Formats: sequence, C-alpha cells, structure tokens
Amino acid sequence: MLWIALTALGAGVVALAVMGMVIAHYVHSYERAKLGKPDPAPAAPHDDDLRDEVARLRGRVATLERLATDGDHRLSAEIDRLSRGEVSSRV
Repeated sequence: MLWIALTALGAGVVALAVMGMVIAHYVHSYERAKLGKPDPAPAAPHDDDLRDEVARLRGRVATLERLATDGDHRLSAEIDRLSRGEVSSRV
C-alpha cells in the first residue's frame, strides 16, 4: 500500500511542477505587460522542447495513475511484461 501513496505523491509532484511553470509564465508576462514591455516571441526550438517535455510528463502521469488504480494482479502482470521487454499499446 505504500507504493500507492508514493505513486500518488509522485503524480502530485509532477502536476504541481507543471502548474508552477504555467503560473510563473503568466506572472512573468503580467509583470512585463505592467512595465509596458511585451513578451519577446519564444524561439521555436524552445517551444518544441516544452511540448516534448509535457508529452513525456503526461505519459508518466498516466502510467502512475494506472499503477495507483489497478489491482495487484494487473500491476504484477505489467511488471512481468515490461521485464520481458514487451511494449504495451495502452496509455
């Protein structure tokens, strides 16, 4: 049962980190607008990196949610399958 709590905690940490990044962006934008300085256009590679990071984190959160809500039998079968190197089509 400890792993369920740790998994939920991990998902919460990831969610808080993403929300913190979004809030920090909006605060920064607000401060620049207040000073009359528009935000410079972000570079395209930076946007792509952020999109990739968000997609990766969403996949990890989905996995953590699945592990936290699945029964012990499904978790055991998933671990066995992954240890054999099989890839799941589930997300």
